[in-house]
Amino acid sequence: MKKLLSLLSIFAIVLSCSSDETSTPVTPPAPIVKYTITLSAGEGGTVSTTGGEYEAGQTVSVTATPQGEYVFTSWSDGNTNATRTITISSNSTLTANFEKKKYPLTVNIEGEGEVLEEIVNAGRTTDYDSGTTVKLTAQPEDEWLFTGWSGDIGDIDTTENPIQLNIIESKTVTATFEKKKYPLTVNIEGEGIVEEVVIAQGKTTDYSSGSVLELTAKPSDGWSFVEWQGDLTGTDNPKQITIDKAKTVKAIFILSPLSLNNSTVEYEEIHPFLTEPVLNSKRQINVIVLNYIPSKDNGYTVDQNTFPFRDDSGNYDPKLKVKDFKKWILGETIRVKKGIEEGSIFRGYKTNNDPYIGIKVIKYINIYKIPKTERSLSQERFALDSTEAYYPDYHKLFEDLKIKELVENENVKEIWFNRKSLSVPESNMSSPTSGDISNLYYEQGYQFNNDYENTDLPIYDRTYVVYSHWLHNSYDFTLHVRGHQIERQMSYFEDGNFLWGKFKGFNIGENGRERGCGTVHYPVNATSGYQYNNSSSVLSDIENWLPDNSGEQTLINSDSWKRDITISTSMPIWNDYKSETNRSIIGNDPQGGWMIYWFQSIPGDILIPFNKDGENYKLSNWWNLFYDWDDAIKENRKQWE
Repeated sequence: MKKLLSLLSIFAIVLSCSSDETSTPVTPPAPIVKYTITLSAGEGGTVSTTGGEYEAGQTVSVTATPQGEYVFTSWSDGNTNATRTITISSNSTLTANFEKKKYPLTVNIEGEGEVLEEIVNAGRTTDYDSGTTVKLTAQPEDEWLFTGWSGDIGDIDTTENPIQLNIIESKTVTATFEKKKYPLTVNIEGEGIVEEVVIAQGKTTDYSSGSVLELTAKPSDGWSFVEWQGDLTGTDNPKQITIDKAKTVKAIFILSPLSLNNSTVEYEEIHPFLTEPVLNSKRQINVIVLNYIPSKDNGYTVDQNTFPFRDDSGNYDPKLKVKDFKKWILGETIRVKKGIEEGSIFRGYKTNNDPYIGIKVIKYINIYKIPKTERSLSQERFALDSTEAYYPDYHKLFEDLKIKELVENENVKEIWFNRKSLSVPESNMSSPTSGDISNLYYEQGYQFNNDYENTDLPIYDRTYVVYSHWLHNSYDFTLHVRGHQIERQMSYFEDGNFLWGKFKGFNIGENGRERGCGTVHYPVNATSGYQYNNSSSVLSDIENWLPDNSGEQTLINSDSWKRDITISTSMPIWNDYKSETNRSIIGNDPQGGWMIYWFQSIPGDILIPFNKDGENYKLSNWWNLFYDWDDAIKENRKQWE
């Protein structure tokens, strides 16, 4: 077998050697060249083929397709055709690039302000790619306000600030700003109007911030403008105001006082309580009220230099308004009226009788400028307490006010002269029948002796009395003044004060206290003057007084005359400048209570027996003696009949 293989090999070699010498040579085929191409997609898309191994010269078509909110941008070799044909010539790697769609966000602005744009949540790219959430914050400039969004904001509340927008499409948003607007409140006190004229304003209307207005106060007929109050002050008219915040302005108008020959006065509407005599009263007494309120601006502010008026706490207001001071005057005047009427109820402290006297005020006049006389020596002394220690010139004043006609034709019996200053007697009578029977000589503790010629009143055909009410005091002092006038007039009757002297008894003698009803200064239990709050009890017949001293005696002290007497009126009067607890009550204070109690002891329309020289009489109505002065003097009336 081995020999057979060897022979075959030798045969093959021989054949091979002979073949080379006789055949044509053959060229081998060119080798096949292949290349690998890798195709891929970046984020946001796909490619139609990922490539592979291709022979050189072959072509490959590929398409880059974006996904969702992406767009194709280019291949990594810079080619920008999404679909391309690639000729294979080398190994290569190509990537299709994609990016998020971009949308414009247009932010418009109306007014003055800016909108801050802040990306809250973006994709992997920036510049408001699709799907970016943008926060918009409206920031107004000074004196401007953001009022709302408009445009492509979807369901977002238009006034929400800031807002967030999802940018998935082109959007336009407008932020609106408006100039701040402030209310201008114009109040009016008195009667008149205020015209508002816009002088300059900002970019918007309706009193926007920065607007300048001119206010013109126009009083109604019979009224005067005096000043601005609130956020605009002063007396200039017209006057400009700049609206840079909410403002309130008040225009003050007052009734224009009358400028008469010698006086400046105001006739005021009379409070209903003063025009109505108390119910069931038997006799009406007509009264004129004169309020002297010194004022340098025609009745707007009180001239406090004449004598400072202070409130209950002792506070002094240098710019005290007349309207506030008038409340105090009205309140006290009403209390005086009630005190007089209540005092005319005979023994009203223990009976339910009707008042005998009903007061009716027929004129209520405020005086801001008054004619005055020159100071006398006594007035100079009084000037230590007041810088206006003058007597009023009653002749000139009463001529201006036509007092003569009121006394003679309207049966005016009394003039209540409420005064803040001036040196004036507590009471002053003008009588054609008896002369002056009054408490003329005393004022605030000073005695004027015979230096009172300048206080003389004009004498008319009827008697009248001027009561001076010192306005710094309360109603009880005014009743005190009236009590002295009663003492003066009643002392004038009946041979040296025989019966009146019995009524006034109060002195302590060897046999104890005399019977009687006391006096203005001395309550029945007093051991010295002005003891209105004396709680010591004494036996007295004041509540049962009889002229022969036979009246029953009871224990009496200050509790006997202090009681609550209510003033009822349909119009409020108790919100006074000078506040006081329970202003609608009188009689519960020591002096006021005593004066009313003492008045109620004066014999009125009753029958009180009186024996004189063995003859039986009855006491007359002493209120008629007091008020029917002219007839009482002419007819020689007495305190009994």
